[in-house]
Amino acid sequence: MRRAIVVTSGYHLPRAIALCQHSGIDAFGVGDDSGRADWWSWWTGTAREQPATALAVVDMLVRRTP
Repeated sequence: MRRAIVVTSGYHLPRAIALCQHSGIDAFGVGDDSGRADWWSWWTGTAREQPATALAVVDMLVRRTP
């Protein structure tokens, strides 16, 4: 795979694009923010995204395979 379109929640999008690009995939994305209508779901998703982003950086630094 050389190119991809990533469609995900808006809070996941930056991490998803970064991981694709780090893997050599030319990616762009579309983030869906309709989940903001459910405040609790959006908040918990955003809160989970913080440690997930930190772990993604570690994965990229140690070059863990997908």
